[in-house]
Amino acid sequence: MERQTGRLPQRRRGAGQAFVEFALVVPVLLLLLAGVVQVGVILWSQSTLDQVVRDTGRWAVSSRQCSDPTEVVATANSIASRSSLPGFTSNWSAASSESGPGVYVAWSGGPCPPADNTTRAWVTITINHRAPVFFPWIPGDGNI
Repeated sequence: MERQTGRLPQRRRGAGQAFVEFALVVPVLLLLLAGVVQVGVILWSQSTLDQVVRDTGRWAVSSRQCSDPTEVVATANSIASRSSLPGFTSNWSAASSESGPGVYVAWSGGPCPPADNTTRAWVTITINHRAPVFFPWIPGDGNI
C-alpha cells in the first residue's frame, strides 16, 4: 500500500511551465500577425488605387472629356465604387491642388481635347485616399 504525503509528485511540479511559455509567446505572435495583415491591407489599397487612377486616365484621354474635371471626378468615383478599394465609402471631390484631398486633374502638352491624332497631350490624375489603419502602432497614417 502506498503512503500519502502532502507533496505533489515530481512530474506535476513543472506542469504550468508550458502554459506560462504559451502566455508569453502568443501576444508577440498575434502582434506580428496583425502587422502582416495591416501591411497587406495598405498594399492592397495602393494597388487598387493605382488601377483606379489608370482606368480614370484611360477614360479621360479616350472620351475627350478634359475640359470639365467634374466628369473625370465622377468617372473616378464610379470606377472606385465598382472596385475593391478598401476604405472607399463616399465620393471623392475635385481637388484644387495635387496635394489636397480628392481628385486632381491636370492637362499639359497641348490643347484639350487634342485636335487630331498627331497632337500630344498628357493628363495627370492624382487621387489622395486614406487606407484603413487598424493598429495605431503601424508607421504612417494610411494616406496613399
